[in-house]
Amino acid sequence: MEWNELSVTTTNEAIDAVVNILMENGAGGVQIDDSEGLEKVKVITYFPSKLGLVELIPELEEKIKKLNNFGLNPGEAKVSLTNLQDDAWVDLWKKYYHPVRLTKYLTIVPSWEEYQ
Repeated sequence: MEWNELSVTTTNEAIDAVVNILMENGAGGVQIDDSEGLEKVKVITYFPSKLGLVELIPELEEKIKKLNNFGLNPGEAKVSLTNLQDDAWVDLWKKYYHPVRLTKYLTIVPSWEEYQ
C-alpha cells in the first residue's frame, strides 16, 4: 500500500489549531517535529494514497492562514505532500534508535546497529 505524508510548517502557538484542522479533514494522528525551534514547527500526518489530497492542500492552506483571524500566528503555513512506498515504512522507525551507554560496562545496542 502506498501512503502520502502531509506536512504543515507552522509556529508553536498554532500547533493545536493546525492539528485540529488536520483531524477534521481525516487525519488519524499526527507527529510534531519541533527540531528547528519554536517559530518553525512541522505537523506531519499520513493518509492512504488513494485519497485525493492534492485537491485538499489549497483548502488546508486557506484554513491555516485564517488562524490569524483568531489571534494565532500560523507562520508560513506551508502544506506539502510526499508519496511514500509501504516498504519504506518497514525500516523507517529504525533511524530513531541508536546504541545507548547505560554504564561503563553496559550498552544497549539495537540488532541492526554496528557497535565496537
